[in-house]
Amino acid sequence: MGVYTSLDAAEVTAFLAGYGLGRVSALEPIREGIENTNYRVTAGTPERRYVLTVFERDAPEVVAETLRLTAELSARGVPCPGPLAARGTGALLSTLRGKPASLVPFVDGEAVMAPGNEHLEALGRALAELHLAGADLPFDRGGAHRADTLCPLAERLAERVRSAEPALAELMAAEAAVQAEVPETGLPGGVIHADLFLDNVLFDGGSPPRVKALLDFHLAGRGPWLFDLAVVLDDAGWGGGGVRGERARAFLGSYRAVRPLEPAEFSLLPAYLRRVALRFLCLRVERFLLGGPQLVAGHGKDPREYARRLEILRAGPAGGA
Repeated sequence: MGVYTSLDAAEVTAFLAGYGLGRVSALEPIREGIENTNYRVTAGTPERRYVLTVFERDAPEVVAETLRLTAELSARGVPCPGPLAARGTGALLSTLRGKPASLVPFVDGEAVMAPGNEHLEALGRALAELHLAGADLPFDRGGAHRADTLCPLAERLAERVRSAEPALAELMAAEAAVQAEVPETGLPGGVIHADLFLDNVLFDGGSPPRVKALLDFHLAGRGPWLFDLAVVLDDAGWGGGGVRGERARAFLGSYRAVRPLEPAEFSLLPAYLRRVALRFLCLRVERFLLGGPQLVAGHGKDPREYARRLEILRAGPAGGA
Protein backbone atom coordinates (compact mmCIF):
# COMPACT_ATOMS: atom_id res chain seq x y z
CA MET A 1 0.00 0.00 0.00
CA GLY A 2 3.01 2.24 -0.28
CA VAL A 3 4.03 3.34 -3.77
CA TYR A 4 7.22 2.00 -5.32
CA THR A 5 6.12 2.02 -8.98
CA SER A 6 4.99 5.40 -10.32
CA LEU A 7 2.16 5.05 -12.86
CA ASP A 8 0.45 7.55 -15.14
CA ALA A 9 -3.11 7.71 -16.45
CA ALA A 10 -2.20 6.62 -19.98
CA GLU A 11 -0.57 3.34 -18.98
CA VAL A 12 -3.30 2.58 -16.45
CA THR A 13 -5.94 3.21 -19.15
CA ALA A 14 -4.12 0.69 -21.35
CA PHE A 15 -4.05 -1.76 -18.45
CA LEU A 16 -7.77 -1.35 -17.80
CA ALA A 17 -8.56 -2.14 -21.43
CA GLY A 18 -7.76 -5.75 -20.57
CA TYR A 19 -10.76 -5.69 -18.25
CA GLY A 20 -13.08 -4.00 -20.72
CA LEU A 21 -12.99 -0.75 -18.76
CA GLY A 22 -12.77 2.75 -20.16
CA ARG A 23 -10.42 5.67 -19.78
CA VAL A 24 -9.04 6.67 -16.38
CA SER A 25 -10.64 9.82 -14.98
CA ALA A 26 -8.80 9.83 -11.64
CA LEU A 27 -5.65 8.13 -10.40
CA GLU A 28 -4.59 8.47 -6.76
CA PRO A 29 -1.67 6.72 -5.01
CA ILE A 30 -2.50 4.97 -1.74
CA ARG A 31 0.36 5.84 0.57
CA GLU A 32 -0.13 3.53 3.56
CA GLY A 33 1.57 0.18 4.02
CA ILE A 34 5.00 -1.14 3.12
CA GLU A 35 4.81 -4.10 0.74
CA ASN A 36 3.20 -3.27 -2.62
CA THR A 37 2.16 -0.38 -4.86
CA ASN A 38 -1.53 0.54 -4.75
CA TYR A 39 -3.54 3.14 -6.66
CA ARG A 40 -7.16 4.15 -6.35
CA VAL A 41 -8.50 4.29 -9.91
CA THR A 42 -11.72 5.86 -11.21
CA ALA A 43 -12.69 4.77 -14.71
CA GLY A 44 -15.45 3.62 -17.01
CA THR A 45 -18.97 4.71 -17.95
CA PRO A 46 -20.64 4.90 -15.55
CA GLU A 47 -17.64 5.76 -13.43
CA ARG A 48 -16.62 3.22 -10.84
CA ARG A 49 -13.67 3.02 -8.49
CA TYR A 50 -11.10 0.24 -8.24
CA VAL A 51 -7.84 -0.55 -6.49
CA LEU A 52 -4.93 -1.41 -8.75
CA THR A 53 -2.12 -3.31 -7.06
CA VAL A 54 1.38 -3.86 -8.45
CA PHE A 55 3.11 -6.62 -6.49
CA GLU A 56 6.70 -5.59 -5.86
CA ARG A 57 8.24 -8.74 -4.38
CA ASP A 58 6.11 -11.81 -4.95
CA ALA A 59 6.53 -14.11 -7.94
CA PRO A 60 3.59 -14.32 -10.37
CA GLU A 61 2.64 -17.83 -9.24
CA VAL A 62 2.46 -16.66 -5.63
CA VAL A 63 0.28 -13.68 -6.55
CA ALA A 64 -1.99 -15.91 -8.62
CA GLU A 65 -2.41 -18.26 -5.66
CA THR A 66 -3.34 -15.32 -3.42
CA LEU A 67 -5.89 -14.05 -5.94
CA ARG A 68 -7.51 -17.47 -6.17
CA LEU A 69 -7.72 -17.53 -2.38
CA THR A 70 -9.42 -14.14 -2.11
CA ALA A 71 -11.81 -15.02 -4.93
CA GLU A 72 -12.84 -18.19 -3.08
CA LEU A 73 -13.14 -16.46 0.28
CA SER A 74 -15.27 -13.71 -1.27
CA ALA A 75 -17.52 -16.36 -2.83
CA ARG A 76 -17.92 -17.89 0.64
CA GLY A 77 -19.16 -14.63 2.11
CA VAL A 78 -15.96 -13.30 3.64
CA PRO A 79 -15.91 -9.49 3.30
CA CYS A 80 -12.85 -9.26 1.08
CA PRO A 81 -13.03 -7.77 -2.43
CA GLY A 82 -12.65 -10.48 -5.05
CA PRO A 83 -10.27 -9.77 -7.95
CA LEU A 84 -11.67 -8.87 -11.36
CA ALA A 85 -11.11 -11.31 -14.20
CA ALA A 86 -9.56 -10.16 -17.47
CA ARG A 87 -11.89 -9.92 -20.44
CA GLY A 88 -11.73 -12.95 -22.70
CA THR A 89 -9.28 -15.03 -20.67
CA GLY A 90 -10.87 -14.91 -17.24
CA ALA A 91 -7.39 -14.54 -15.72
CA LEU A 92 -7.23 -12.96 -12.28
CA LEU A 93 -3.53 -12.11 -12.65
CA SER A 94 -2.28 -9.43 -15.03
CA THR A 95 1.07 -7.73 -15.66
CA LEU A 96 2.04 -4.06 -15.46
CA ARG A 97 5.56 -2.72 -15.87
CA GLY A 98 6.75 -6.30 -15.99
CA LYS A 99 5.36 -7.02 -12.51
CA PRO A 100 2.33 -9.01 -11.36
CA ALA A 101 -0.76 -6.83 -10.99
CA SER A 102 -4.42 -7.14 -10.09
CA LEU A 103 -7.59 -5.08 -10.01
CA VAL A 104 -10.32 -5.25 -7.36
CA PRO A 105 -13.43 -3.15 -6.73
CA PHE A 106 -12.86 -0.23 -4.38
CA VAL A 107 -14.69 -0.67 -1.07
CA ASP A 108 -16.07 2.56 0.32
CA GLY A 109 -15.39 1.95 4.00
CA GLU A 110 -13.58 3.64 6.84
CA ALA A 111 -10.16 2.69 8.19
CA VAL A 112 -10.35 3.28 11.96
CA MET A 113 -6.88 3.71 13.42
CA ALA A 114 -8.12 4.42 16.96
CA PRO A 115 -10.80 1.74 17.39
CA GLY A 116 -13.28 1.53 20.20
CA ASN A 117 -14.39 -1.70 21.81
CA GLU A 118 -17.29 -1.98 19.34
CA HIS A 119 -14.83 -1.96 16.44
CA LEU A 120 -12.81 -4.69 18.14
CA GLU A 121 -15.93 -6.75 18.69
CA ALA A 122 -16.84 -6.44 15.02
CA LEU A 123 -13.32 -7.40 14.00
CA GLY A 124 -13.35 -10.42 16.30
CA ARG A 125 -16.52 -11.75 14.68
CA ALA A 126 -15.21 -11.10 11.17
CA LEU A 127 -11.90 -12.83 11.83
CA ALA A 128 -13.56 -15.91 13.32
CA GLU A 129 -15.87 -16.11 10.30
CA LEU A 130 -12.86 -15.83 7.99
CA HIS A 131 -11.11 -18.68 9.82
CA LEU A 132 -14.14 -20.95 9.61
CA ALA A 133 -14.80 -20.10 5.96
CA GLY A 134 -11.23 -20.96 4.98
CA ALA A 135 -10.79 -24.00 7.21
CA ASP A 136 -11.14 -26.58 4.44
CA LEU A 137 -9.55 -24.68 1.55
CA PRO A 138 -6.59 -26.47 -0.09
CA PHE A 139 -4.25 -23.55 0.55
CA ASP A 140 -1.02 -24.68 2.19
CA ARG A 141 1.44 -21.82 1.92
CA GLY A 142 4.16 -21.24 4.48
CA GLY A 143 5.70 -17.95 5.45
CA ALA A 144 7.37 -16.07 8.27
CA HIS A 145 4.46 -16.81 10.60
CA ARG A 146 6.04 -20.27 10.91
CA ALA A 147 9.02 -20.78 13.17
CA ASP A 148 11.01 -22.72 10.56
CA THR A 149 11.02 -19.61 8.38
CA LEU A 150 10.89 -16.82 10.97
CA CYS A 151 13.71 -17.95 13.25
CA PRO A 152 16.41 -18.37 10.57
CA LEU A 153 15.26 -15.07 9.01
CA ALA A 154 15.60 -13.24 12.33
CA GLU A 155 19.05 -14.70 12.90
CA ARG A 156 20.26 -13.68 9.42
CA LEU A 157 18.91 -10.16 9.78
CA ALA A 158 20.41 -9.85 13.25
CA GLU A 159 23.86 -10.59 11.86
CA ARG A 160 23.41 -8.04 9.09
CA VAL A 161 22.53 -5.21 11.49
CA ARG A 162 24.79 -6.24 14.38
CA SER A 163 27.59 -3.75 13.73
CA ALA A 164 25.24 -0.76 13.39
CA GLU A 165 22.46 -1.87 15.79
CA PRO A 166 23.95 -4.30 18.34
CA ALA A 167 21.06 -4.06 20.82
CA LEU A 168 18.51 -4.67 18.06
CA ALA A 169 20.51 -7.63 16.80
CA GLU A 170 20.69 -9.17 20.26
CA LEU A 171 16.94 -8.75 20.77
CA MET A 172 16.12 -10.43 17.45
CA ALA A 173 18.51 -13.34 18.00
CA ALA A 174 17.32 -13.90 21.57
CA GLU A 175 13.66 -14.00 20.61
CA ALA A 176 14.37 -16.26 17.62
CA ALA A 177 15.85 -18.80 20.03
CA VAL A 178 12.67 -18.66 22.14
CA GLN A 179 10.31 -18.90 19.16
CA ALA A 180 12.09 -22.00 17.84
CA GLU A 181 10.61 -23.87 20.83
CA VAL A 182 7.05 -22.50 20.68
CA PRO A 183 4.55 -25.21 19.64
CA GLU A 184 2.69 -24.93 16.31
CA THR A 185 1.38 -28.41 15.62
CA GLY A 186 -1.77 -29.44 17.41
CA LEU A 187 -3.19 -25.94 17.50
CA PRO A 188 -6.42 -25.19 15.60
CA GLY A 189 -5.57 -23.66 12.27
CA GLY A 190 -6.12 -23.29 8.58
CA VAL A 191 -5.99 -20.27 6.30
CA ILE A 192 -4.71 -17.19 8.13
CA HIS A 193 -4.54 -13.60 6.93
CA ALA A 194 -1.21 -13.07 8.75
CA ASP A 195 -1.23 -9.26 8.30
CA LEU A 196 -4.52 -8.06 9.80
CA PHE A 197 -3.43 -4.63 10.94
CA LEU A 198 -5.99 -1.86 11.25
CA ASP A 199 -4.98 -0.36 7.90
CA ASN A 200 -6.14 -3.64 6.32
CA VAL A 201 -9.65 -3.39 7.78
CA LEU A 202 -12.52 -1.17 6.63
CA PHE A 203 -15.61 -0.52 8.77
CA ASP A 204 -19.01 0.67 7.60
CA GLY A 205 -19.32 3.63 9.98
CA GLY A 206 -22.57 2.36 11.48
CA SER A 207 -23.55 2.00 15.13
CA PRO A 208 -22.63 -0.63 16.04
CA PRO A 209 -19.97 -0.83 13.34
CA ARG A 210 -19.53 -3.79 11.02
CA VAL A 211 -16.46 -4.91 9.12
CA LYS A 212 -17.00 -4.00 5.50
CA ALA A 213 -13.74 -5.35 4.06
CA LEU A 214 -10.63 -7.29 5.01
CA LEU A 215 -7.81 -6.28 2.67
CA ASP A 216 -4.35 -7.36 1.52
CA PHE A 217 -4.02 -11.13 1.76
CA HIS A 218 -0.54 -11.15 0.21
CA LEU A 219 1.03 -12.59 3.41
CA ALA A 220 -1.75 -15.16 3.88
CA GLY A 221 -0.76 -18.74 4.55
CA ARG A 222 -1.70 -21.82 6.50
CA GLY A 223 -0.91 -21.84 10.19
CA PRO A 224 -2.33 -21.59 13.70
CA TRP A 225 -5.31 -19.26 13.86
CA LEU A 226 -3.72 -17.98 17.06
CA PHE A 227 -1.21 -16.04 14.93
CA ASP A 228 -4.01 -13.88 13.50
CA LEU A 229 -5.40 -13.23 16.97
CA ALA A 230 -1.98 -12.07 18.10
CA VAL A 231 -1.60 -9.74 15.09
CA VAL A 232 -4.83 -7.96 15.97
CA LEU A 233 -3.97 -7.72 19.67
CA ASP A 234 -0.44 -6.43 18.99
CA ASP A 235 -1.92 -3.69 16.82
CA ALA A 236 -5.56 -2.84 17.52
CA GLY A 237 -5.34 -4.05 21.13
CA TRP A 238 -2.19 -2.13 21.98
CA GLY A 239 -2.15 0.97 24.13
CA GLY A 240 -0.39 2.48 27.10
CA GLY A 241 2.63 0.19 27.02
CA GLY A 242 1.04 -3.17 26.28
CA VAL A 243 -2.03 -5.05 25.16
CA ARG A 244 -4.93 -3.42 26.96
CA GLY A 245 -7.12 -5.80 28.92
CA GLU A 246 -10.45 -4.25 27.95
CA ARG A 247 -9.50 -4.26 24.27
CA ALA A 248 -8.39 -7.88 24.44
CA ARG A 249 -11.63 -8.89 26.16
CA ALA A 250 -13.77 -7.10 23.57
CA PHE A 251 -11.94 -8.67 20.64
CA LEU A 252 -11.50 -12.18 22.04
CA GLY A 253 -15.01 -12.29 23.49
CA SER A 254 -16.65 -11.68 20.12
CA TYR A 255 -14.22 -14.03 18.36
CA ARG A 256 -14.96 -16.81 20.86
CA ALA A 257 -18.70 -16.37 20.36
CA VAL A 258 -18.16 -17.61 16.79
CA ARG A 259 -15.22 -19.99 17.32
CA PRO A 260 -14.43 -21.05 20.91
CA LEU A 261 -10.73 -21.14 21.81
CA GLU A 262 -8.99 -24.25 23.08
CA PRO A 263 -7.04 -24.18 26.37
CA ALA A 264 -3.71 -24.44 24.52
CA GLU A 265 -4.52 -21.27 22.59
CA PHE A 266 -5.01 -19.32 25.82
CA SER A 267 -1.76 -20.60 27.28
CA LEU A 268 0.27 -19.87 24.14
CA LEU A 269 -1.17 -16.43 23.40
CA PRO A 270 1.69 -14.54 25.16
CA ALA A 271 4.25 -16.44 23.09
CA TYR A 272 2.37 -15.67 19.89
CA LEU A 273 2.15 -11.98 20.77
CA ARG A 274 5.95 -12.07 20.85
CA ARG A 275 6.12 -14.07 17.63
CA VAL A 276 4.06 -11.45 15.81
CA ALA A 277 6.25 -8.65 17.16
CA LEU A 278 9.37 -10.46 15.95
CA ARG A 279 7.83 -11.22 12.56
CA PHE A 280 6.96 -7.59 11.82
CA LEU A 281 10.21 -6.33 13.31
CA CYS A 282 11.99 -8.55 10.77
CA LEU A 283 9.83 -7.26 7.94
CA ARG A 284 10.60 -3.64 8.77
CA VAL A 285 14.32 -4.27 9.28
CA GLU A 286 14.47 -5.97 5.89
CA ARG A 287 12.54 -3.18 4.18
CA PHE A 288 13.82 -0.02 5.83
CA LEU A 289 17.18 -0.71 7.46
CA LEU A 290 18.70 -2.95 4.80
CA GLY A 291 17.47 -1.29 1.62
CA GLY A 292 15.31 -2.63 -1.16
CA PRO A 293 12.84 -0.90 -3.49
CA GLN A 294 12.43 2.76 -2.66
CA LEU A 295 9.09 4.40 -1.96
CA VAL A 296 8.10 7.17 -4.38
CA ALA A 297 5.06 8.06 -2.24
CA GLY A 298 4.26 7.36 1.38
CA HIS A 299 6.61 6.85 4.31
CA GLY A 300 8.61 3.95 5.68
CA LYS A 301 7.80 2.40 9.05
CA ASP A 302 10.38 2.50 11.83
CA PRO A 303 11.52 -1.01 12.86
CA ARG A 304 12.26 0.31 16.35
CA GLU A 305 8.53 0.59 17.05
CA TYR A 306 8.21 -3.19 16.96
CA ALA A 307 11.52 -3.61 18.77
CA ARG A 308 10.05 -1.61 21.66
CA ARG A 309 6.87 -3.71 21.58
CA LEU A 310 8.85 -6.92 21.61
CA GLU A 311 10.87 -5.71 24.60
CA ILE A 312 7.66 -4.88 26.47
CA LEU A 313 6.11 -8.26 25.63
CA ARG A 314 9.25 -10.09 26.72
CA ALA A 315 8.92 -8.37 30.12
CA GLY A 316 5.48 -9.87 30.86
CA PRO A 317 2.66 -12.06 29.50
CA ALA A 318 0.74 -9.19 27.88
CA GLY A 319 3.21 -6.36 28.09
CA GLY A 320 2.24 -5.39 31.60
CA ALA A 321 -1.15 -3.86 30.71
